Amino acid sequence: MAWLTGWPYRKKITVRSSYVDADLAEFPLLVKIIADVDMAAARGDGYDLRFTDSDGVTELPYERDSWSGGNGATVNANIWVRVPFIGSAVGAELYVYYGKADAYDGQQTASVWDSNFQAVYHLNNLQDSTANGRHLTAYNTPQVVAGKIGNCYSFSRNLSQYLLVWWSNIIRPVTISMWGKTNYSGGQILGGFGASSLGGYPQAATGSGFFGPAYLLTEHPSLLNAAPVYGTPGDDLWHYFSGSWIAATSRRLRVDNSVTTDNSNNTWPSGLDNFMISGRNASGCAWYWHGMIDEVRVSNVERSLAWSKFEYFNMHELDGAVNWGIQERFMPIQAFTHHQLYRILRSAAG
Repeated sequence: MAWLTGWPYRKKITVRSSYVDADLAEFPLLVKIIADVDMAAARGDGYDLRFTDSDGVTELPYERDSWSGGNGATVNANIWVRVPFIGSAVGAELYVYYGKADAYDGQQTASVWDSNFQAVYHLNNLQDSTANGRHLTAYNTPQVVAGKIGNCYSFSRNLSQYLLVWWSNIIRPVTISMWGKTNYSGGQILGGFGASSLGGYPQAATGSGFFGPAYLLTEHPSLLNAAPVYGTPGDDLWHYFSGSWIAATSRRLRVDNSVTTDNSNNTWPSGLDNFMISGRNASGCAWYWHGMIDEVRVSNVERSLAWSKFEYFNMHELDGAVNWGIQERFMPIQAFTHHQLYRILRSAAG
């Protein structure tokens, strides 16, 4: 097996195929490092991390979402790695290298996210990780707290807290995914696209007759009429939401590992010009989210059911979607002169 030149240590990472229903291309894999003692050999800033494909040398783009440790300290980190292929039959294998003290920073944040990603918000800050630069602005001081993946934003409906970015040319298809947690069972909105002509707010509701609890991608209230799939809103647990609006008669919502589709006829609204995380509806009802929101992504394609399913299980963490191997150390091959080799062989022969 080839080895990345100059790096003393590596570990194999295996992506199981158990939760991969169809082949996935260019998938942003969450690699979560938890209390790794071996990786204390890494630099304290994590600059020496390198991820490679299964051949051990083809480097893969990665983003350090969070990092602590190294330089002799146990490592905890959240890393996003763009994996070129995850097979439904074979999964994937990759390597992480570390321990090169003079390495430059190998992070390539924007390259992790394929061109279909229009915005990616980890919500440990307000920055968009894609090359599009759609950075958020916070209103009414939502707080940064520990979240599902790393840190996230916490919102209070009583303080009308939300995040917003102005956004032009919003058309279908579109897929939005995020994690939400709330202990409030009333009407509230996770987020979505809005129109400043209608007050700029997404519009939806929780409860009977809607995708609950409050998941919306556009201003139009009828776009979510369907049987609720969430269960009991306000259970104060993290839940994953992924919604795709494909055409006038095709919508789909995944909540955790449950999927609901709606093929009724709806008109895509005009005038959409912003994206809001948490919010109220266009009629002014105070349906701001009351709880936490983490890892928000917006794509201009329909992400497949296989994609959203593995995205859920990969970030859910507890289901063994990603397994780690033991630390390997580079052992250089020593060259011998003919005289040295003769003496070695003679000694071995007695």
